[in-house]
Amino acid sequence: MRQIVLLIDGDCILKWQHKALEALPDTDHFTIYSCNNTRFERRWIKHGLYYALNLFSVRNSVSKSISLRHFSGRIRSQHSFSSLSDGAWQKLPDEVIAEINAINPDAVIKFGLGLMRVPVEIKSPILSFHHGDPDYFRGRPAGFYEMAAGWPKMGQIVQKISNRLDGGAVLAFGETRIIRHSWKKTLIEAFRHSPFLLPEAVNNAVLGKALEKKSDGKNYRLPSNLQVFRHLCRTARLTINYLIYGLFFEKAWSVSTCEFQAGSVKTALEALCKDPAYLESEGSWKTIPNPKGYTFLADPFRLENGTILVEAMRARTGKGELLAFVNGHWTKLSRDEGHFSYPGFIRSNEATYIIPEIADWANAKIYALKSDPLNLLTLEEAAALNVEDNPRLTDPTLFEAAGRTWLFANRKFEGSGVLRLWSADALHGHFIEHPASPVKISPRGGRMGGPIIVEGNNIFRIGQNFEEDYGDGLILFQIEEMSEFVYREREIGQVKFVSKRGPHTLGISNDGRLFVFDWYLDKFSLFAGVRRILSKFR
Repeated sequence: MRQIVLLIDGDCILKWQHKALEALPDTDHFTIYSCNNTRFERRWIKHGLYYALNLFSVRNSVSKSISLRHFSGRIRSQHSFSSLSDGAWQKLPDEVIAEINAINPDAVIKFGLGLMRVPVEIKSPILSFHHGDPDYFRGRPAGFYEMAAGWPKMGQIVQKISNRLDGGAVLAFGETRIIRHSWKKTLIEAFRHSPFLLPEAVNNAVLGKALEKKSDGKNYRLPSNLQVFRHLCRTARLTINYLIYGLFFEKAWSVSTCEFQAGSVKTALEALCKDPAYLESEGSWKTIPNPKGYTFLADPFRLENGTILVEAMRARTGKGELLAFVNGHWTKLSRDEGHFSYPGFIRSNEATYIIPEIADWANAKIYALKSDPLNLLTLEEAAALNVEDNPRLTDPTLFEAAGRTWLFANRKFEGSGVLRLWSADALHGHFIEHPASPVKISPRGGRMGGPIIVEGNNIFRIGQNFEEDYGDGLILFQIEEMSEFVYREREIGQVKFVSKRGPHTLGISNDGRLFVFDWYLDKFSLFAGVRRILSKFR
């Protein structure tokens, strides 16, 4: 059981902070110190336009105040105090410092107050969130200057605070996507993901561990009225572009293959990392034609016998279906229960199983891929995928290694940038979440983009890169260590086409001589907006 001190303002915290505390183990107990005199000086002449914008952007559904009543059973005691001042900084009174030292908490979490001098007398680590990557953006406001600079993503950290603004040791790090036409949506995306950082940060604080980050970026201040005016003009222009695209453009997806003489999977992947345009500059593409009645193909997976599994969008229903491409012929695999996509597969006990994404309408299921006497493929539901807490999963990707079956996926309600890892003793076993999960919080590789690739002792993971546009590139990772208690990977390169958009999903044959991938072009259509609206009701 850990003891944690919370520093807050009044008797409330923000909704995303509340969820961060919920993410901590139920055995953690809190002692609360509420500051009753935090005040922020406002310079209306210089920053008046920012304060007005704040009302519509910074204040949102996940940053509203909420009481701590939910944690009443875990609150040891609650105290009120008045802070001291040191210029623009606040200071804890000596009696509060003495009381915190008497508690000797495992960590102090600062959710309230403004700039605070760190008391040298407190030996416990004091943790605080900062919404920005401190290697580039220190200070405030969160996300504003990233958008002004055209940055594709927004960092966020939990740090061990110091007397240097946003320059303390970083204990946990994540990234979220910048939504270019909306600061409000950018902040909601960031605040929704912040709670996932706190458990790792507290664990690292207790262990005395920190991440390797320089935290020496520029220290930003509140924007002037002129900077806010430029922001409003820029986002208005981007909003118009966003609406025009939604009304009149759509992604025309295709699936292609390309042959190489790489000699091994590792050699082929090294070539991709060395030259991101490798797939365009070498060999020749063979694009698989759309079958009649379908508008596009995507999410290709190649079986060992050369069969290619894809998601195919049915024109009549607007739903994705699973098709198999065998010797130039198509076979429909999925039934009409709902939308199917991402036909990830696994070989287990000499049988092939498909675990597609069906998160729109059901929890993950295991389907057995079988062939009849005429060698026609069929898909039969075998069992539910037994995952801890029974979440709906997007892009589930399974493989076997080290005597266990591993599962990478996103929980649907968390969005696309939080990649989680589970494992079980067998495909039909009970999948337990890994202690290091989530293993990636970022639009850069935080969602799977193809099968896990294993060659000898080398294990590679493919992640999507949607920092700017969905489906427009992949990130390659090498898994360096994976056990029941440890997971570690490193980014080794990226793949992004120049003449086309993508890839979004990538597979490679066991000998490294054949790639299969999807890509798209932005296609003009008078009915693009209508189809988007109808797809919401499928």
